Amino acid sequence: MIMKMMKKMICLLTVFFASLCTQNLIAQSSPKAVDIALVDGYLMFEKEGTGIKKLNDLKKQLAAEFKPRQDEITMFQQKLEELKKQIENNRTDMAKNRTLAEEAEKLQRDMRFKAEQYETQYRNRYRTLTAPINERISEEMKNWCKQKGYVAIMDVSKDEKGMIMWMDGLNVEALTLDLIKYLNTVIL
Repeated sequence: MIMKMMKKMICLLTVFFASLCTQNLIAQSSPKAVDIALVDGYLMFEKEGTGIKKLNDLKKQLAAEFKPRQDEITMFQQKLEELKKQIENNRTDMAKNRTLAEEAEKLQRDMRFKAEQYETQYRNRYRTLTAPINERISEEMKNWCKQKGYVAIMDVSKDEKGMIMWMDGLNVEALTLDLIKYLNTVIL
């Protein structure tokens, strides 16, 4: 009888110690709480007057560089509007209207071609000029995260699928402005 009780006691103690060890292993292997910085990429990269100064300066430089091309597109639009008015005002000479309409169609095709060409050139030039800056921004964001104790940065402006259920907008703006301030001091 004593032997049976001893065996039961040993079994109970074994189960108890096994459960303690299992709980300890689970506690050690479970992930610790992490801090993720929620920032607004629109404020950082898109909104005029805020954001990363180096990128804003680059956008202004590109706008000046591509102004003649933009002016050419504007000129096409003005000529097209002028042709449309001439067609609307001419109700008697149908032959002249056909000629004006053909001219307008050609002008519209040329304008579309120039606009597509302009967009492609602009995008390529923008990518070329911003590539080194974007690499530097990426490096400095990692440094900022390490300094602040964050494991990741999440851009709330890119949350089209509604993954973020709730956030404190004031905190997001404050973090974003802090990150922008940091980036503007290290990326000159």
